[in-house]
Amino acid sequence: LQAAYSVAKRVRTETDVGRRPVSIATAAAQLVRDIHGDMSRTTVLVLGLGDMANIIGDHLRDAGADRMLLTGPSQRTEATARREGKTFVPFDELRVALAQADVVVAEVGTGRYMIPKPLMALALRERRRRPVLLVDVGAPPDIDPAIQDLDGAFLYALDDLEAVALQGRASRDAAALSAWEIVDAAVLNWERKMQGKTAKPAIVALRSQFEEAREAVLLENPAAD
Repeated sequence: LQAAYSVAKRVRTETDVGRRPVSIATAAAQLVRDIHGDMSRTTVLVLGLGDMANIIGDHLRDAGADRMLLTGPSQRTEATARREGKTFVPFDELRVALAQADVVVAEVGTGRYMIPKPLMALALRERRRRPVLLVDVGAPPDIDPAIQDLDGAFLYALDDLEAVALQGRASRDAAALSAWEIVDAAVLNWERKMQGKTAKPAIVALRSQFEEAREAVLLENPAAD
């Protein structure tokens, strides 16, 4: 176990195998870090009760997001916010929430844009152009694609997150080659040590047997000493 832990530590520190996002949620977290840096100072607004938005929101919270807001048109939103430990924001106060949010994750799927461009433009002015990452995982989309043209707004759809995750998988596959080299070398070294430990009792026994034979010869022929 000690050998395995030692090799695992080397793989993590000497290769990039654990430094690339390989899932939608980890891709979103990486984008947050790229845009905002310190995750602990970010406010995340989840719009809607969709499963994917909830998974991403929970992952961002686990990654260190400072504050979690939840809003949406569903009447179940407030009860869900209380159950999940998020701050409930009435849907008619969406503009206020957008002005506070550093990250917006949307999944409602009503067929209309829940965040139109004029509303986001107003929120950005109130934020004094501090950047916002918007993640739209709704089907159909919940965020107006034209928002991407606004300064300070970084809009990613589900396909974009999948592309980031795929890049991470490709990088991890490449890093895995170096990781396997470390593992293979460590396994070979460990096997040699184990073989040495296994052979030692046999060597000791053989030496003892030789010594007994030598003593027997000497007893029969003292002149041979």
